[in-house]
Formats: sequence, C-alpha cells, structure tokens
Amino acid sequence: MFEKENKKEISAELDKALALLKKSFGFEIIRPNLRIGDKYPSQFIEISSMRDLVRSAQIQMAYDADGNSIFVPDIMTFKRDWPKQNYDKIRRIYCFLHECVHAFLSQKNPQFKNIDTLFESKLKSENEKGQVCVVFDEGTADYIAIQSALQSDDSFLVEYAHEKYEDIMDGWNEWLSSRGFALLAQIN
Repeated sequence: MFEKENKKEISAELDKALALLKKSFGFEIIRPNLRIGDKYPSQFIEISSMRDLVRSAQIQMAYDADGNSIFVPDIMTFKRDWPKQNYDKIRRIYCFLHECVHAFLSQKNPQFKNIDTLFESKLKSENEKGQVCVVFDEGTADYIAIQSALQSDDSFLVEYAHEKYEDIMDGWNEWLSSRGFALLAQIN
C-alpha cells in the first residue's frame, strides 16, 4: 500500500536540490513554488486530446516559468517498496535539480519562456528554433542535474546520477546508430 509523503518533506527535498545547485554551480534561484498533486497539470500542459492526457500522465515534474512553480504529480509523492533504499526521495531530488535548472535558465533569460510558442509554431523557421531551444534547455538541465548530483554527499543520489547518465548515453548511442539518423545525415 502506498503512503503519501508530507509536503514538508518534499519541500525539504526541493531545498536540498537548490543547495546542491548553489554549491555546485553557484546558482542563485528564486525558490519555485511547489504545486503538489494531480489537480495542477492543466497549469502546465493543455489537455485537448487523449495524446495530451497520456503525456500529462508521464510527467515526473514540470516547471512553469510564468508562475515560477514546480508541479509534482501524485505519482511522485508516494513512498513505495523499492529494492533500493530511499529511491523515491532520491528520484524527487534529482527531478528537482533538473526542474530548478529550467527555473534558473528562465529567471536569467526570460526569452526561455517563449520556447513553447516557438516549438508549436506553424512557421517552419520558428518551429526549428523552438526545437533547438528545447534540446538546449533539456540537455542543459540534464547535464547540470547530473553534475550537481555527482557532487552530493548522498551516495544514493550519486548512484542515481550515474544511472541517468548511462540512460542518456545509451539513448544517444541508439539514436546515432538508427536508420533515421543515417537518413538525416544524407539530407544535410
């Protein structure tokens, strides 16, 4: 049976992520508001189709630049009986690291708030800019989250960062060896 974490513990995990980012990279971030629970996804994603509904169900966390808020869905608030000690807590701290990098980028460069507008544009040139910005934004968030987690004194968080790095590298290598990449290389 799942037991809900209390908001105070989740808030402390956000504070730990913010402290790690400050220690690792000197990032000063205006602390994002926490939006805990499934009542908030409509603030982060427009649900107008079954595809959007499925996408929203897969969100681990999301940062909203307009409200300087991090959405933490119900699925991320449970304690489960995982084989690894503190897995849920470690996963949340890592997700907070990732989302706080989005917060930092948005707070330092307000133009990042326009990524979704570019990405969803019907104009090819605007859409391509949006895609480049999303790749930059997500790649930066992953890189900094991993580097910060690796500098933690929590061995479980360090191990989780190594696992995330391996997952990303495996995905990258798979993509590089794909037929789609080979076709893309021929086009350009």
